[in-house]
Formats: sequence, C-alpha cells, structure tokens
Amino acid sequence: MISLKRDMVALISRFGNFAIDRNDKSLDEISSKVIAVANKRRIDHLTTKLEKFDNRKLEKQIKKQVLSQMESFNSNRGNSGHAGGGWYNHPGAPAEPVCLPTDPNFLQKSGSNNAFIYGMEYESDTFGTKAIDNDVPCSVCHVQLGTTIMIPGKQHAIKAGHWSMQEI
Repeated sequence: MISLKRDMVALISRFGNFAIDRNDKSLDEISSKVIAVANKRRIDHLTTKLEKFDNRKLEKQIKKQVLSQMESFNSNRGNSGHAGGGWYNHPGAPAEPVCLPTDPNFLQKSGSNNAFIYGMEYESDTFGTKAIDNDVPCSVCHVQLGTTIMIPGKQHAIKAGHWSMQEI
C-alpha cells in the first residue's frame, strides 16, 4: 500500500480502488477538474465517432441517390443531339440554348423573313484542348408529372420512351 499525504489518499493496488479524505477541498477541486477533463474527452470521442458515422451514412445515401438518378437518366433519356441557339450578336436571339437533333427535317417555306439557329461549339480550352471547335452535346430527359419541350428541326415526336406530339 502506498500512502500519500497523511491518510488522505491510499491506493490499494490489489483492488485498484482509492480513498480520498472528503475534508480536503483542494483534493475535491482537483478531483472535479479531473472528472471534467475525463468527461470532455469522452464527449469529444463520442462526437467524433458520431460525425464519422453520420458522414459514412450520408456518403452511402448520396451514392445510392446518384446511382438511382443515373439509372433513371439512362431509362428516361428521350433525345440527344447538339446544343444550339442564336448568333451571339443577333438581336432577338433566344436567351436559352436548345437541344438540336442530329437528324433535322428541312422544310421549304416561302417568305422573306428568316430565323437562324446556330450550333454551339467549344471555343476555349476549359474542357481541354481537344474540345476546341467541337460541338456541344446535349440531352433531353423525360420526368414524371409531364415534360413539355420544343425540339427545333423536327416535325414529329421522337419515338423513344413516353414522348408524344402535342399541338400548341
């Protein structure tokens, strides 16, 4: 048995327990500080463990949603082609790009007014130098609750999935 401070603290190695004289306030303060530090360490450990658990769970959920979206995209893809739009400095050009089919139907129409639509090309090396001057791909997807789109250059609905022609 080891004795520290005249009968205040005794360690009994055989049982692993100790006794503290409750009249010594400095020991009470030290004891409460030790307990506080131990509790903080436990809380920090549990917090870290919970964060890791939440991150792993969140990663699994995100992966599952991404895979689900990819499967949905592959099964509901209605049209793919090339992006197009108006010439950048023509007044009245469309503000949003459109998805042009790779096989448009050309019609002879009489009249003097013309509407121009141009294909889009990569003009910078943002996506790599091999992308420069290549057409910008696009795809149109079908979603539940209805999708309404206009595909310039086509007279008939695309025969894929749930697409149908509707008069406007």
